[in-house]
Amino acid sequence: MLKFNRNKYLAIKNQHNGYIKPTNDQIESWISKHFDYKTANDDQLRICNPDGDTEYRLWISRSNAAVHDFRPNHQQFDGSFLKFVSKYKNVTFSEAIKEVCGNSPIISRYTNSKENDNIQNDDPIKLPNGSVFIKNCNGKARDMCMSYLTKVRGLSEEIILKAKVNILGTGMVFPYIQYDMLVFWQMRSLISKVFQFPDESITNKKAGDFLYGFDDIEPCSEVIVVESIFNSLSVNQNCAATGGASLKDGQLKLLKSLNPKTIILAPDRDEAGVKSIQKDFCALNKMRSGDLFKEIYYCLPPKEIVQYGKKDWNDMLLLKYNVYKFINENKKLVTNRLLFDGIKI
Repeated sequence: MLKFNRNKYLAIKNQHNGYIKPTNDQIESWISKHFDYKTANDDQLRICNPDGDTEYRLWISRSNAAVHDFRPNHQQFDGSFLKFVSKYKNVTFSEAIKEVCGNSPIISRYTNSKENDNIQNDDPIKLPNGSVFIKNCNGKARDMCMSYLTKVRGLSEEIILKAKVNILGTGMVFPYIQYDMLVFWQMRSLISKVFQFPDESITNKKAGDFLYGFDDIEPCSEVIVVESIFNSLSVNQNCAATGGASLKDGQLKLLKSLNPKTIILAPDRDEAGVKSIQKDFCALNKMRSGDLFKEIYYCLPPKEIVQYGKKDWNDMLLLKYNVYKFINENKKLVTNRLLFDGIKI
């Protein structure tokens, strides 16, 4: 039997807890539809890493539902098999579950089947009347929004389409998807920068009851918590936006449902952001149990960008940083001593 190094590939083995794990047959069936592959032994499948590999050096363990490339500097797809599918197909984590597992009972708690890119009418709420998925738009409104998102915000078209951004006149509508259903939305005007949300008197919910990016987070792994939608899209991996400086009660419950071992608090580098780290740590610390919230880190954008009038992760993206990599390489463990001494802006 092949021996594995201590890395994300091996760590995945104990992360599923029976929650969402495709069967051996489901994994091999999906691989056979998308790749030429070789069988290494009863458990391992080998495919060519999509990064240009031609020698079948990406290994997949069916029993652990995990992926690993043993070559140095080729671990961009390492992790769970479902996360690999999510990255490879550029779909949300819940959509990857559907694609691999279908509607089998093991995932019925997590996702409902949807057939296309548009938000369906059976969702708890609807997008504003007249909203159109940006992929299906043509004309000046679409060009204006796409230009703003790509040039002013630095987002790739791939990320924009994955986020299912809609257009309504000169406004951009960002859907909040939870368990593959539309549960909330935020609309931002390009002209006046006015924000709109669903009517709270109808939904009985507000932004603090949801996390933007919830469905794109792999359960039982890590969650990076940021303030804004654009920050979340700038990180683009295992990241949720709160819509404000601190976590609300409803958002804490959603984080708990994802059962993450690791939380990285990554607010803006300003006074409100720094204060939120202490508040959020105290709230998360009260909920710790076993591996839930076992490791709580924080990371701020680098101090040197403040002199340029910058303070958040979207600013970092515009400065050509790999934001996700920066956060993981510069995160610091939150401790009571750290909070006593204080975090500097």
